[in-house]
Amino acid sequence: MQHGEDNAHPGILASAATGIADHVARLGGDIDRICGEAGVDPASVGQPTLSLELSAFCSLFEEAARNTRNPNFGLWFGNSFKPRDLGLIGYTAVSSPTLGAALENFVGLFGLHQQSTHMAIAEAGSGRIRLEYQIRMPDILARRQDAELSLGMFLNSIQSPKPGANMKAPSMRPSTSRNRPMRSSSGVSFSSARCPPPISSCCRSPACA
Repeated sequence: MQHGEDNAHPGILASAATGIADHVARLGGDIDRICGEAGVDPASVGQPTLSLELSAFCSLFEEAARNTRNPNFGLWFGNSFKPRDLGLIGYTAVSSPTLGAALENFVGLFGLHQQSTHMAIAEAGSGRIRLEYQIRMPDILARRQDAELSLGMFLNSIQSPKPGANMKAPSMRPSTSRNRPMRSSSGVSFSSARCPPPISSCCRSPACA
């Protein structure tokens, strides 16, 4: 599923950055400097009714990683993010009766949250499904932080208790290297190549049925 491909200035709801100021402060960073470098108004960050340009959002987290000297900034931010802070898609995901319904609702509503982005559920074989995510803007080259914070957010939504579900999503263990692609125990890999393939995470659970 693809959303907003023809939008010249695709956006993302500012709610996706809820809590970044506190996260930066805990790591000894300067949120005002980070926002200035990324071209983002600090007052707009985390506001549920406002939208940020997608390119500026990606820059915000890349600058945060540099400013705090923490290459895993995005992953840890996403891993601690509360799904309900995403707004409609977060509330819908955690309120869904099963994991499968949560993923379908998340994918179906994602275009309302973020534009120019591919989000889809695909068969992965052996009774598994794959959740795919990819920003469709080739001019956004620095996207590691966005990819990793998105994966953390997705995992939090999956890990939220669902009635009748008996599943634990894979835990995340970030690499300490600044220079090599990150790999997680969920089999996801990231790179900085132009227009990289979608990141994906697989799960196998009766709750998906």
